[in-house]
Formats: sequence, structure tokens, C-alpha cells
Amino acid sequence: MKPGIDQLSSLIDAKAFGLLRYFNGARFDSEDSLSLPGGKSLNSGAPLKVGVVAFPHLSNYTDFDPFLTEPFVEVAYLTKKDDIHGCDLVVLPGSKSTIEDLAWLRRTFGTSILRYVEGGGHLLGICGGYQMLGREIEDGIESEIDGALGLGLLEVFTKFEKPKLTLTRTGRLIDGGSEVNGYQIHNGRVMRGEGVSGLFELDESPVRLRFGQYDGVNGTEGVRQANVLGTTLHGVLESDGFRRWLLQRVALSGDKEYAPGPSYLELKQDYYDRLAEWFLEATSETTMLKWLAS
Repeated sequence: MKPGIDQLSSLIDAKAFGLLRYFNGARFDSEDSLSLPGGKSLNSGAPLKVGVVAFPHLSNYTDFDPFLTEPFVEVAYLTKKDDIHGCDLVVLPGSKSTIEDLAWLRRTFGTSILRYVEGGGHLLGICGGYQMLGREIEDGIESEIDGALGLGLLEVFTKFEKPKLTLTRTGRLIDGGSEVNGYQIHNGRVMRGEGVSGLFELDESPVRLRFGQYDGVNGTEGVRQANVLGTTLHGVLESDGFRRWLLQRVALSGDKEYAPGPSYLELKQDYYDRLAEWFLEATSETTMLKWLAS
């Protein structure tokens, strides 16, 4: 391969460090929601159906990739109220424009979310979706609209503030103690009402004083009220213990079959190991690593 690399360097009058072969099974994260499967279900026919509401300004949609490793789970992206029928778990994801997407949710889904929960359906809100589940959102930062009433399914209140909270977090699921990892990235500070049960107990963050005392920065994070859960943590479904706990609760309540899939964290680590080997194989005969280290 080296003669070809040398020839390429001379042709383009620039240093060529290697030739990257086709990497079979590449799974690079896509750009937000541009690669959503357009209303199609993934793993159709599986015992459990998870429906993710496809907000117009949906963000961090890779939060739900861990569901795709669960053989007992079908994943569908919901765009109209009739799509909710048959879902065992509905997820309100993050949003780049929370109040605008909340207005879209009301126009498009009407009262179907409320009726779904009243009928015993399970609901999970993440970041912006969590804020929508609360009593009220006070904005003026992310949106030109000063605020809006939430869906009222959780006893929380959100106020948008600067600076944007950006933290990686570790902690434990309060029910059972399994370890969780995730990250927070938002302006909306979520405050829980009196007597509301938290979802996670987060470890102390060394930079918490930059962001105030909300959203679990000082300990308990998220909310669990009956069959409705909310959290500000993106990426938390990658934590095998929490994801399996959630799906097991959903399955038991509906008398559905569920058996855990492989560890998402182990699959992810194996993928990155293979990616590193692929890259090193293509560049091992060159001076690239020495150049990077210089």
C-alpha cells in the first residue's frame, strides 16, 4: 500500500498518511433528526412498542438508539394522534424549540396524550419533553414567547435561564440503585413541586455552582409520578440498568413479554474498538501517529 500512498502524496503535493478501506457496519451518529425513518417502525411486530413523538424541532434523537438493540422492542416515530394506538411506552424527546414544539403537540395530538396516560399508558419525557409535562414553562430565552402552560402531568415548573447548563452526569436510579450516566444541555431549569418523588440520585458535580441548584445539580434529579417519568438527562437510556428497569415495568403492567437485549454499552465499546483497529491498520505504515504526537 505504501507505494500508492507515496504516489498520491506526490500527485496532490500534500502529505498522505494512509488509505481508509470501506468500514463494514459503520454506525456513525447522524445529524439530529435528518435520518429519522419517516414514520416507519423499526423491528415491527416485537412484543413492546415504543413510540417517540417526532417534534418538528426534535433534538438528540440518538437518545433512542439503545432501544434498537432490544429484540423485544419495536420503535416507531409518531407524527399524528392515531399513531399512539398500540404503544406501550410513549416518549416526548428533547427539543431545540420547546414552546413551539409544545404548541405543535397540542395542535397535532390534541388530548390524545392525556387520554393515553389516563388509560394507563406509560410516558417518558426527556429534557424539553420533560419540561412540557410540567405545569408551566417560563421562557423568553429559547423562544420569543414568554411562556406557556404545560400538559400538567408532572408537578414541575420550568424557567429558562442563562447560561446554558452543560454537564456530564453520573448517578444511580433511586428504585434499585443501578448506575446511570448521561449529560445535561439546556437553558430550562426544572423545579419540582412539594412531595414529588425523584427518579435519579446524581453524584455531586464539581462545577454545579455555575448553574444554580436545579435539575439534580445538587442531588436528586427527574420525577416519577405513577406511570409518567421525566428527566433532563440525555443519553440515559444507554445505561443498561435503567433501560431494562423501564421496559420491565412497561411489560409487566401490560402483561407483555420482555427479555433484555445485549448490553448497549458493551456493543458501543466493541464498535469503537473495531473502529480504532480499522483506522490504525490503514495508517500503521505511515508517520501519521508520530506527526499527531509532535
